[in-house]
This record gives sequence, structure tokens and C-alpha cells, in this order.
Amino acid sequence: MFFKPNKKWSLYLAFLLCISGCSPDIEAPPIRVSSSYWIGYEPLFVAEALDLFPNGSVHLIENIN
Repeated sequence: MFFKPNKKWSLYLAFLLCISGCSPDIEAPPIRVSSSYWIGYEPLFVAEALDLFPNGSVHLIENIN
């Protein structure tokens, strides 16, 4: 048998189940993405224009050089 259950694995599983319900009280800051004129960044701008990102989760910064 590949997996042999024992007390140690049971404790690990119980610990993971306990911490899975934990969540921070503060909201995570938005991810800031700095971009330039390159075709690879275009999907990010299209996703932002179509409101595919959750509100305030991604902030795109456009660098003009």
C-alpha cells in the first residue's frame, strides 16, 4: 500500500483542517503590475477593461518611456 495511515498523518490532517478556516482580518493590498508597450501585457489590460479582476485586486501601472 502506498499510503500507510498512522497517528502522525492524522495529526497533520487535523492541523491542516484547523488552519484552513483561519483568515486574516485585514484585506490584502492590490497586486501592482508595471507594464510597458509590449504585446505580452495586452491580456492584462483587456481583462481590466472587461472587469474580469475582482474590485481592487489588481492595479496596472503603465510606464511610458
